Amino acid sequence: MKILFFNLTSLRSGGGFERWLFDIVPQLEKIGHDITITTCDLAVYNRYRLSLNEINKILGKKCKIYEFKSWKIPIGSSLLPTIPSYLWFKKKIQRFDIVYFPATGLYFQDLLIFLEKIKKNIPVIAGIHTSPLRENSLNLYTNIVTRHTLKIFDVCHVLNPYVKNLLKSWGIINIFLLPHAIDLEKYKPKSHKNNSFCILFAGRLVLEKGIDIFYKVLKILNNSPYHTNLKFLIAGSGDLKIQNYIKDLSNKFSNVTYLGYVSQEKMPELYQKCDLFVSPSRTETFGWTILEAQACGVPVIASDIPGPNNVIINNETGILIPVSNVKSLEKAIKHFYNLWKDEPYKFKEFRRRSRQNIEKKYSLTKYIKKLNEFFANVLSLVS
Repeated sequence: MKILFFNLTSLRSGGGFERWLFDIVPQLEKIGHDITITTCDLAVYNRYRLSLNEINKILGKKCKIYEFKSWKIPIGSSLLPTIPSYLWFKKKIQRFDIVYFPATGLYFQDLLIFLEKIKKNIPVIAGIHTSPLRENSLNLYTNIVTRHTLKIFDVCHVLNPYVKNLLKSWGIINIFLLPHAIDLEKYKPKSHKNNSFCILFAGRLVLEKGIDIFYKVLKILNNSPYHTNLKFLIAGSGDLKIQNYIKDLSNKFSNVTYLGYVSQEKMPELYQKCDLFVSPSRTETFGWTILEAQACGVPVIASDIPGPNNVIINNETGILIPVSNVKSLEKAIKHFYNLWKDEPYKFKEFRRRSRQNIEKKYSLTKYIKKLNEFFANVLSLVS
């Protein structure tokens, strides 16, 4: 099957959708699919985390990657192909059995595919990899445009039940629920012994990911008797003001280390060194880092929102807390610290259940089989 994955932002941005492609494309090629990825040559917010050489190494020689010329538009820092690039894309798209694209997160991406869909009736899967509803102007665009264009595509791929129900309320019928999965050989527990209780935050340093909630709690705990046995690691890049603030905190507190952006290859080792992972996001559709941490046997504290609350079993593999609740996060961290210090057997049970949960529900091998069946079903719907 010839499959085209289309995305406006460059693979070099290394975001969540790009990460998904890095995991599935080599596996799909192993079972005989012919994969092409087409993107713009720019990244939103100018975040380039990977080089083309690194991407080619991850995806392998078989996968064909095309970056077309594009320009940035002032609305929401979105991207659009230049006119020659779009004309080139119009010809290219006809050669594929299926087109897959992320339908939310950027302006006009859905409109570009919508125009080709109604002209050529190409089988199209709209992937919902970011929250359809956001607290910004993109929410207005979603309500006016995206919720209607989604009805034209053959099927919508969603990552959690909340988004599935939301799309149903919009009158969308063909919805396929399949959450992400993970390479269990790459992300696995490794025994370690820390003298201090090590707490990790890893993600984009933006308010959406709740980094402000984390550093508020960090400051509270560092001004309490707990500070002598706590160690905080912060990995990620994003808003420059927040990055500078984190750097200031790492200079002020000897137990705070800012690691900057950490490549995907080095993340398993980072999880394996830690005792607790914290994800106080305000919005998510899934939460890659939550999956990765649990696969490495690390309990997780996360916001009780769609995505995280589908992955975490509350009080068994982690703790779910109210959104933006500083006191709840502080209390949950203290709870895990006390288990680690005074009841290590109970803490080890959290670690064991975390790994067991991911092994049971989120194996990449099982996921690829389901994804392959999904593509075949989509093709049969329109043939």
